[in-house]
Amino acid sequence: MKTLLAMILSAVFMTAPLFSWAEIAIPMLPPEPPILNNDPLRSPLVVDATYDWRQNFFYIFYDLYTTGDINYMTARRVLRVGQNEYSNTIVELLSEHALFYWFDINGDGKFRHEDNEMWIDPEEDGVNGNEQQYHLPPQDAIPPAPR
Repeated sequence: MKTLLAMILSAVFMTAPLFSWAEIAIPMLPPEPPILNNDPLRSPLVVDATYDWRQNFFYIFYDLYTTGDINYMTARRVLRVGQNEYSNTIVELLSEHALFYWFDINGDGKFRHEDNEMWIDPEEDGVNGNEQQYHLPPQDAIPPAPR
């Protein structure tokens, strides 16, 4: 019995891939806090929200630990906008889930791409484990703007 167990264990360890835990140590993205009544500004963890009409994203800034610091941010696609009676832009419809997520992992109060603090969710299905670290291209890989 001991010989059989020893053979099984040695077979498992001999066929197991060699890897470093550092290679797979990707920071976990916490789930996005719920949005109450489809109004992001009513959530107790929301610090601020803003609409960027150039990129057509609605950014929501969170304080997950209620310390007064923004430490989590999302960017949702804006699906429909309108105007109120004063001609101000009103965001009428957002995508259900965010496309981009930021989480201040090291707690320095900044979202840094080089610290792997940005994720993309191409399926826009909420935080469920299929998000990917988002990396910006190096500055020298970006072609200059035409003149």
